[in-house]
Amino acid sequence: MIKRYNQFIKESLMDEMTPKNDDQIRKALSDLDIESWINKVNRMNWDDSYLPSESEINDYLHDLDIESWIDKVNSLGLDNSYLPTDDEIKKYLSELSIEDWIDVVRRLKLGKKYFPTHDEIKDKLNISDWIELVKYKRLGKDLKPTNDEVAEYLSEFDISTKLYKIMYLNLDKSLLPSKNDIIKTFEKEDISYIARYMRYLLDLDKSYLPSEEILKDKLSKESLPYRLDYIKELELGDEYLPSTEELKEYLNYLTLPERISAVNRYGLSKRFLPRINKIKDYLLDKDNIKNFEKQFYKKAHILYDGGDIITLRSYSTNVAEYNLKTKKLKINGWYSDTTSRHINAFIDYIGGGRGLSKKELEEAPTLNI
Repeated sequence: MIKRYNQFIKESLMDEMTPKNDDQIRKALSDLDIESWINKVNRMNWDDSYLPSESEINDYLHDLDIESWIDKVNSLGLDNSYLPTDDEIKKYLSELSIEDWIDVVRRLKLGKKYFPTHDEIKDKLNISDWIELVKYKRLGKDLKPTNDEVAEYLSEFDISTKLYKIMYLNLDKSLLPSKNDIIKTFEKEDISYIARYMRYLLDLDKSYLPSEEILKDKLSKESLPYRLDYIKELELGDEYLPSTEELKEYLNYLTLPERISAVNRYGLSKRFLPRINKIKDYLLDKDNIKNFEKQFYKKAHILYDGGDIITLRSYSTNVAEYNLKTKKLKINGWYSDTTSRHINAFIDYIGGGRGLSKKELEEAPTLNI
């Protein structure tokens, strides 16, 4: 088998080297399909007289769909006279979905004149899909729906759905319902709904909130941690806070670091913080330190100098110091991903709450805990 294959290769090479007259070449080419014929002529650098006739090329191209037709003209190096007409291209594109239409124009580099028009998009898509397409395909302003078209679309929905559409589609805030309508909608919804729309529709200030009485009633239906979250998120005053008894009961269920973190997070009075001796006893408790170091296979160590300073050592480097008296944490910078995990765990251990990013650690900050 190998011997026969080698013989075949040898004969093929000899055939390529054997001189042929024009008639033989043209006869051999005409036995090929059109694509192979043109590729052979191009590869051999023969002149255009060896190419198929215009009618033969056109017959071949006309059997293809428009995309393949344009692809073949480009890949075979044919001149633009072989391309479909503008009308043929536009007719083909108009039968595609808008998304495919845009993709084909971009892939074949047909140019802006072949993009669908504003009215063609409007005929094929609803406003919601249209806006999504504009964002996803990064279309120009001239292909976006107008504010009037969007307003007409939104008019079909109730206020709650309209707010959702404006938020989800990131629409112009001029399309918002009236303040009175928004307040009435907020009065019917729970506090999580209000917080969500106040957070994402950034043009809404506190004047859009329901009355204090209604807000307090809505807050009272939430568990205390969520209640504190919403008060913080909506930037409500101390008059919305739970009673001192409720706060004490909630904080007493937390571990000491969690309690410190909660007081700091929600801006609660410092009187809710544990006494310094209690904090010190917790942080220096041998079992607590052992558990902290154990999670890092003893690559991170908590050291105490006998005074007010608790030090975090990562491997052999002191990377952070916490002052029990001033309640300030001094971080010495960013060292590595592993050490940053040690530092962030230490922040949590002393009640500092969320950890810091690489950029924040690089600034070597001093934090109030």
